[in-house]
Amino acid sequence: MLLLARLTDYMSKEGKPNEYWCTFGGGVDEMESLEDAIVREMIEETGITPVVGPLLFVQQYEAG
Repeated sequence: MLLLARLTDYMSKEGKPNEYWCTFGGGVDEMESLEDAIVREMIEETGITPVVGPLLFVQQYEAG
């Protein structure tokens, strides 16, 4: 099962709302495991406490 968020971007070039689907995400706090970060972010963004299985994919961005 995959939970997605439906978002709307109102800043499209045509001036029309641009709707799209994406996965939830967020940062990992210092000394926090990836699994703990996933649980925290899901609770913060959805109010749902997930059961985290094996990680299949991790996307990393460097802040700066």
